[in-house]
Amino acid sequence: MVGMHDELNPPEETPEEATHRAAREAREKLEEIEASFKGRMQKLEDRAKESRNKREAEKREKLKELKQSGEDARGLGIGMQIAYTILGLPLVGFVVGMLIDRSTHSTVWQNALGLGGTFLGVGAALVLLNRENKRNP
Repeated sequence: MVGMHDELNPPEETPEEATHRAAREAREKLEEIEASFKGRMQKLEDRAKESRNKREAEKREKLKELKQSGEDARGLGIGMQIAYTILGLPLVGFVVGMLIDRSTHSTVWQNALGLGGTFLGVGAALVLLNRENKRNP
C-alpha cells in the first residue's frame, strides 16, 4: 500500500505546515522566555525595592543619631556653662574680696563678696536654665 502512511513513516509536511509549526514552537518558546524574564524582573525589582527601603531606613537612623548628638552637645554645653557660673562667680567674688581686704587690712570683703558671688552665680544659673527651657519646651 503505497498511498497509506503508517506510524513508522509519518507523512511529510508541506512547507506551509512546517512554517506554521515552527512559528507555533517559536511562540511557545518566546512565551516561556517571556514568563521567565518577567519572573526574574519581578525578583530584581523586589530586591531593588528592599535595598532602597533599607538604605532609606539607615539614612533616617543616621539623621536621627546626628540630631540626637547635636542635642546632647547642646545640653552638655549648657550644663558646663551653668557649672562654671555657679563655681566661678563665688570664686571671683572671694578673690576680689581677698584683694580688697589685703589693701584695706580688713576681713569683711572676702566673705561678703564670696557670698554675693554665690547668690549671683545661682541667680545667673537660674536665668540660663529658664532661657533654655523657653527655647526648648
